[in-house]
Amino acid sequence: MSKTRVPKKKSHKEGQKEAFVRLRRGAGLACGLLLTVLAAAAVILAFTYEGAPKTAWPLPLFAAAVFTALFSVREHRFVTAVRLVITAFACFYLLEWFTHEPWKMAYPPQLLNLAAAVGFFLLFTGVFGSFARGGIALGVFYLFVGLANYYTMKFRSSPILPWDLLSLRTALSVTSNYTFSVTWEEACQVLGFVILLGLAGNAVHDRIRPLVRLIPAGAGVAVLVVLVVMLGKTSFTDKYLTKGNLFTQWATYRDNGFMVSFGQNLKYLRIDKPEGYSRQKADAVVAEAAAAYDAAHPVQQTVEEQPDIIIIMNEAFSDLAVLHEFGVSEDYMPFLHSLQQTEAPNVLTGTLFVSVLGGNTANTEYEFLTGGSMAFLPPGSVPYQQYINAPMASLTKELEELGYRTFASHPYNASGWDRDEVYPFFGFDQSYFRPAFQNPQIIRKYVSDASQYGFIEQKRAEATGPVFSYNVTMQNHGGYSQLYEDVPLTVKLTDINNRPGTEHYLTLVQIADAALEKYLAELEKQEKPVVVVFFGDHQPSDFVANCIMNKDGKKADERTLEEQQKRYQVPLLIWSNRKLTKSGNMAHPVISPNFLGAYTLREAGVELSDYEKYLLWLQEQYPAITANMYIDADGEMRAVGEIAAEDEKVLREYEMVCYRRLFDND
Repeated sequence: MSKTRVPKKKSHKEGQKEAFVRLRRGAGLACGLLLTVLAAAAVILAFTYEGAPKTAWPLPLFAAAVFTALFSVREHRFVTAVRLVITAFACFYLLEWFTHEPWKMAYPPQLLNLAAAVGFFLLFTGVFGSFARGGIALGVFYLFVGLANYYTMKFRSSPILPWDLLSLRTALSVTSNYTFSVTWEEACQVLGFVILLGLAGNAVHDRIRPLVRLIPAGAGVAVLVVLVVMLGKTSFTDKYLTKGNLFTQWATYRDNGFMVSFGQNLKYLRIDKPEGYSRQKADAVVAEAAAAYDAAHPVQQTVEEQPDIIIIMNEAFSDLAVLHEFGVSEDYMPFLHSLQQTEAPNVLTGTLFVSVLGGNTANTEYEFLTGGSMAFLPPGSVPYQQYINAPMASLTKELEELGYRTFASHPYNASGWDRDEVYPFFGFDQSYFRPAFQNPQIIRKYVSDASQYGFIEQKRAEATGPVFSYNVTMQNHGGYSQLYEDVPLTVKLTDINNRPGTEHYLTLVQIADAALEKYLAELEKQEKPVVVVFFGDHQPSDFVANCIMNKDGKKADERTLEEQQKRYQVPLLIWSNRKLTKSGNMAHPVISPNFLGAYTLREAGVELSDYEKYLLWLQEQYPAITANMYIDADGEMRAVGEIAAEDEKVLREYEMVCYRRLFDND
């Protein structure tokens, strides 16, 4: 007689596990259906509305994800593997979609970026012990990178670069003044990541034994290492990648993708000696040029009483009218505009071409204080954080040898761009940061220019002998999207609608202009001779300037080099309560920060060193040299990456001199 088998009663724990499996499978099915709806809506939107983003590319990808999601009702490892690989691919496309249309990229860079995604997926799988967790970690990582790169592009018009990781602390210190808004398109991209995370979480959660984890982790590391090595070879990148301009990184990242472009830039973390370099040759270049300068300028004007020299590098101060004409309700820099129209013997106004845009203030500082040029350093690098780790030659030390007392001030965090470490390396006697400013006037969240000028005068009064005062302001710092009650918008755009951020910026410039006027009026009454050099560190980000720049009706790729470099122009003022020497080679100088220090000393009538004579000799031939371009003696502008044959020798010698002072400095 057969026995009837009685079903074994499930335990509470087993029941919970079965309910979780059903929930997970249901979530996978729901994700698949939602992906289908989103893909269909994207395709309809792309083909219905002309201005909509072309989002037809997700259809086959999402269809495959739906297919594997539907099969998730069966515990099949092959289906799980396919779904997770698709997740890796989707993460790449969604990351790129934050800043551009990835489906327009050429196939080789797409495949290389997909290889990077698979490499990270395998690495995360080994680290977290299961393919499902590896897929989730990959999604979170790519979402974070995509958002960070999107906002970095938005606020400073440049993507994330390897050396930006060194300045993360500086970036985080000013984020509270920016508005992190999200458009419907970014919301859809974030939602896409959330859905992909749901699909990854719906995969079979097989735990990988500890020793076996080394296999996927090792494979992932191997893929990433091989990829970085290949991206470091010019022969490989020239063959398979779109050749971009290293000084327009946004275009390189657009054409070659984030991970590939980031990997390409890793090779620039190390600086090689210039071809043919030696200490003796670099020193000989300086000595010969200094002798040539002396021969061309047998009479060099100097003053009996050395003047105080005050440098004011004003945060984001610029005249956006250089981009295109635009209407305003009132003048946003009436004082400086009036000085630009005068021929007074104590005033020099000109144009300063800088190497940076929307950020990286420290690079303009580096060029001014050292006479070095960003033209010979990796694009986007920051010498303050990457290369300056010991005392080095500087304008500050040159002036100290002439008996000057020196101090620097910046009314914000001492750690910003590692200034608290770098300023002593430059030889400043004292460096003052935010805690030193007692009860200052605050505009928005920052110490005002007026309060900083008062602080400068306090420190000048305490010093004996001539003073060199180097100052970086903070009042005009971005962002400009967030409005404040203490900054009513006095400057309104009359021919551009709905741009309060731009009006906010122009109003801050107006406040800075008024503070400068008042400060110079006070200095004019002093008997002690003083020279003031005032300039902006860079223009504001695209968020502020694009509405004016785009009035020309051109896309970025359609603009000539000269038109592109309008975004790197800032006004320059050299003022004194005595006469300036005005021995420069033009009435309104066009110059770059690397030459401005030596130029300042000549206008102040201060004794020049051989190095400063070399810089002035070079500036007479090449008025401006920046990270992006150089201007020759005929006024023709050329890209740094396309040096003309007749300019090669002199500029390569300058590269040797820059290397000598920054990396081979004794």
